[in-house]
Amino acid sequence: MDSPAYECYVEKVRKAFRAEGLSGEDIYRIANSLNKLEKCYGPMKCWDIASIRHLERGFTSSNQYCARYKGKNANPLILAVYNIFPDSTSDENVLVRKGDCESSHCINPRHFFYGDKIDLKIEKWRRNGIDIDKYRFGEIVWKYKCNKGTICYRDIAKEYNLSYNTVRSICNHESN
Repeated sequence: MDSPAYECYVEKVRKAFRAEGLSGEDIYRIANSLNKLEKCYGPMKCWDIASIRHLERGFTSSNQYCARYKGKNANPLILAVYNIFPDSTSDENVLVRKGDCESSHCINPRHFFYGDKIDLKIEKWRRNGIDIDKYRFGEIVWKYKCNKGTICYRDIAKEYNLSYNTVRSICNHESN
């Protein structure tokens, strides 16, 4: 694997770890842990670091919202090992945990992704049982903007089978 794309990938991973003050040995430790977890627990289950014993030293669950590796947020580091990086053209990339994930200390890279603030809101609603996606979000915003003087939140909520507060939150979203 001496191709330029491989070298570029390796350098991106090293750069992500250097930015957090971590070394090449840390890349190896995280990659090795992820490999063991995938073999033991499978690719789709939650890998909750609080209950797993196949981890290298350095992983902790001291923060209530995310797993940590040597005091740093482990999720972007794990995604870097899997060659998943934030979109460099947008400054609004946020790490989002998917709604089907049961644990906030899960380190399965298939359970989180980079998104924007809308993705973050949608995932929060999905965890609370609200059936919405980015397409429906856009439809609701469009309907509200096109009919601003003639339609109210309640009418939209009824049409899309959502709560009044959810529709109001969508229509008043800061980026609209």
